[in-house]
Amino acid sequence: MSDAIIPYLASPLAGSNSPLSRVTILVHSANRPDQLYRLLRYYSEAPGIDACTLVIADGSTPENRDVFDSMMRNAQFSVEYQIDTSPSDVSFLTRLRKACAAVETEFVMLAADDDFYFLDWVSNIVAEFDSEDDLVAAIGNYLTFGLGGFAAFSDTVTVADGGPEKFQIPWLGGKTPADRLGELGANPNGIQIMTWYALHRTHVLTRILDHSARFDLPLLLFERYYAVAQAAFGRTLFSPHIFLARQEDIDPAQQSWRVDPMSLADHESAIVELDRCTRSFLVEVIGLDAQEASRLAASVYANEVGMMRQADRRRTLRRIANGSVIRRWITAWRAMKPKPPRDARLPAHCEARELTMRGEQVKIACRPDAVSLQRQHALAPERKHLGP
Repeated sequence: MSDAIIPYLASPLAGSNSPLSRVTILVHSANRPDQLYRLLRYYSEAPGIDACTLVIADGSTPENRDVFDSMMRNAQFSVEYQIDTSPSDVSFLTRLRKACAAVETEFVMLAADDDFYFLDWVSNIVAEFDSEDDLVAAIGNYLTFGLGGFAAFSDTVTVADGGPEKFQIPWLGGKTPADRLGELGANPNGIQIMTWYALHRTHVLTRILDHSARFDLPLLLFERYYAVAQAAFGRTLFSPHIFLARQEDIDPAQQSWRVDPMSLADHESAIVELDRCTRSFLVEVIGLDAQEASRLAASVYANEVGMMRQADRRRTLRRIANGSVIRRWITAWRAMKPKPPRDARLPAHCEARELTMRGEQVKIACRPDAVSLQRQHALAPERKHLGP
């Protein structure tokens, strides 16, 4: 990959003069050494990365850390990064709070180890925060890419427009917390977590994380609290340019807990805890009175709770359908339903030329190199043994 030139739209300024010197990219990773190696290789050739702080919050097992260390010892690239390790049994949120507390830059970007940010977008958007004090986060359009199975490297990579429809509510520009939470809660599909991967003001993200430490929230409900807390704190800026590439292949280790609908019956006490956490945040951090905080918390989660209650009613029917031909009939019927009219407030799709350019960057980033090929060769006997 060392001979490849990544076609960035504009090279950020270098060193302390770069807007990227104000940004930390905080990558959360656990037991995915190939994806983490690929990510560091990508950033090693990103113009401006020398000005940016790159931190890995790693919760891998010792075995997977050894794999990653071995790959990096043989790497044909160089990139500066800090690694903050935690035992593999430490929860994701605990690792994240620990790593975020150590961030010293004004801005932080949360990142998964299987996705790529485009640093020229970051460099160009930072200045927006200087003139708008109530701006707490910024996002943009994104693309998805697939390698066929949850692989890290391939010469065959498909690229597609992520589509602003997937954000559902990509605005959140209301002037007051009530306005923004009204937009967030109006979505009939429940709370959308569209500003997790974003450019954040560090002190806002840290305050949201620290407040939740007092409450026992499962990760999926923490994500709902996070979206509500951020919307209450301030506005989110949406840029039409592509800022992120997300791998669409599903990690088998995370598939079931993401896909299965949450049960209200199984999470009733956690829902009470979510309400307590949100109400106290609105009172203690945002400064709302208790009555208004209770009203907003109830209204913003109403659709989410309704979806969980509906999932409980349909759970038995869903189990029957999943094990029979009925599931295929339902899927076919849904595919035939006409799509609802497009919300005129949604931003435009990715511009075709930009999508092509960003896609080329991703394809370069996913090409196998000598280290990844050696790793694949070492895994081949194991995969053959596990086969039928």
